[in-house]
Amino acid sequence: MTGQAVLTGEQAAALLDILTNHGTYAEIEAFKSPGGVTGFGAPFRRETRVPAGPPSRGSRTTTPGGSVPSTPRARTPVSFFWSREERRKERENGDDDVGDNSNNNNGEDSEKANESRSPLLQMLLERIVLPFPGVRELPPDFWGVRVQGLLARFGEAGLSESYDKGAMGTRKTLACVFILSPEGQYLIKLLESINNLIPYRMITQTLRVGNAALMISGMVRLLLTKLSVTSLTNWVGLTANADDGMNLLQRIIWIVLTYDASDFRKSADKIDKAKEGEEDKPPDEILLAIREHIAKSWEEHDAVRKTSLESSKSIITAVLESAGKSPQLISGMSRGQHAQCLAYYSALLSARDRESIINVLCRQPPDLFTQIVKDVIAAFDPLIRSVHARVDLREHLESFQQFLSEFIRASKPRKPESNANTNNGISTNNNGNTNEGPEKMNKDGSKPSAAGDGETRASVEDYVRLLRRNKELLYKWIHAVAKECPDGGRRLT
Repeated sequence: MTGQAVLTGEQAAALLDILTNHGTYAEIEAFKSPGGVTGFGAPFRRETRVPAGPPSRGSRTTTPGGSVPSTPRARTPVSFFWSREERRKERENGDDDVGDNSNNNNGEDSEKANESRSPLLQMLLERIVLPFPGVRELPPDFWGVRVQGLLARFGEAGLSESYDKGAMGTRKTLACVFILSPEGQYLIKLLESINNLIPYRMITQTLRVGNAALMISGMVRLLLTKLSVTSLTNWVGLTANADDGMNLLQRIIWIVLTYDASDFRKSADKIDKAKEGEEDKPPDEILLAIREHIAKSWEEHDAVRKTSLESSKSIITAVLESAGKSPQLISGMSRGQHAQCLAYYSALLSARDRESIINVLCRQPPDLFTQIVKDVIAAFDPLIRSVHARVDLREHLESFQQFLSEFIRASKPRKPESNANTNNGISTNNNGNTNEGPEKMNKDGSKPSAAGDGETRASVEDYVRLLRRNKELLYKWIHAVAKECPDGGRRLT
């Protein structure tokens, strides 16, 4: 490096961190499209295929629905390190080497088939996740068929991005999600809804069964049995419908996300049904263009998003320009109308995302989600049997429920002590879980802030005190497993 500055050790380490961060983020972004998982490499396959799979317990036959596209799209993002390596190989080989290497195409193709477009994520998966006890006993189809098919379905759903909604995504602020992020209380509400729907008492009664095989069978039936008219007629043999309803886990997901989506729909309807004379009411022509854009494909959404990024335009402006609206109509919007359009767009996208997640996890045949849960239970079956035979799982389940309810309570904004009711105004249901009324949304469709007037948010010290109060619960669990199940401890090493 004559005539150029040489990087110091600290600078080289910092540069490596930056490149690793960009490369990892590019690899994660590749999963946005259905073909992203096909370039991951082992344990996934080069083609996504979703077979009919085994019929659900009690059903005679199932008919698979439409499968996921098996070829990656041309717009699938590739890792920074992959594209850089490909460019290096092209420079080394040169154009003249193409004809000379024609005889070695078969060897190169097989070698390239084993390469990964996500080397960083693949390394983490192979070195940390796959060798873990229980995970290494999972069947090959678990990764290459079920998980891969589920990831491809999520890519096919075309879920929106935080950029489209004009806000930082929740997944990018996990360090302060429950305290500083305005999304914190929204996530707490979702967590509370899920906690209220978990049948702790039925699970506790199932754990009382002494025989481990019967206990596992009962737990699987409780969580994964599908109870519907279609599943009954399938079992009798009158029908052969692939969509035979939902099990308890899917029902919980459906209830929480459907309730959430209805809130966003109501927020969008408020903007849509506002009177023409009201201030900041966007023209109906603009709202119609936004609705039509949401119904378009993922490729069109991605093209508009890139146009907005490259030209430094608002996403609403890019949407209206792609719809062919006149510049006078776009420039004539006031700041308040633009904010209403962004809230309208965000609410509709959020509702559509939740409906897509419900479709992927609960309604799209074949049911890959249930098959994944069954595979995980089967893989950890020896460990579950060992722990169940020697440790009272009911006690630790009750401890977990107690900690989760206390965590939800501590994360909520607190009113001043003079106005606070007993137990912070929180009632409990029959399961002993906290229970409150439905979440209120702001007029513009956004979620409420973390704390209202006169309320104090949870602090880091509150969480420290919470963990210190409940640390004995974790110690009891670790001590019981380590003392009573030494063979289970050896499996984890």
